[in-house]
Amino acid sequence: MRHLYLLGCFFAGLLLALINKADDRARGNDPNVPKWPRYFTEYWIPLTTRAAIETAIFALLFNAEILKQGLEAIGWTNWAWATMMVTQFLPVAFLFGLSVDPIMEKIVNKLGALLPFNVPVIPPPQKVATTIPQVLEKIDAIADKEKP
Repeated sequence: MRHLYLLGCFFAGLLLALINKADDRARGNDPNVPKWPRYFTEYWIPLTTRAAIETAIFALLFNAEILKQGLEAIGWTNWAWATMMVTQFLPVAFLFGLSVDPIMEKIVNKLGALLPFNVPVIPPPQKVATTIPQVLEKIDAIADKEKP
């Protein structure tokens, strides 16, 4: 039963991280990003892929032998205490769920091109004119295009 509570706290943290990211993208000044409820309908494939990978990582924390071999393979030999904390305490599982999504986003964006298969990613926000001179330049450019 404790594992279900831990999984629930992990998912609560993960969902909060995804909602926070959607809200940040929707409040930004990129006009191509939809408002946050539509964000989930337009980017559900990359979000689901990342959530599945993150859940698999969380599930690996409960199998000490596989995790130990994986951590030793990348040179992290003294991380058993962190595994114990995540798999024992509800607030730590929540914080792990909250923090694993930004970390996984960076990993998927950096290593996605190196993998032999295509990993769906969320497109980065586009830069939009934010200062007054930049806005005036854009207005002038649009006006020049509309002249016959």
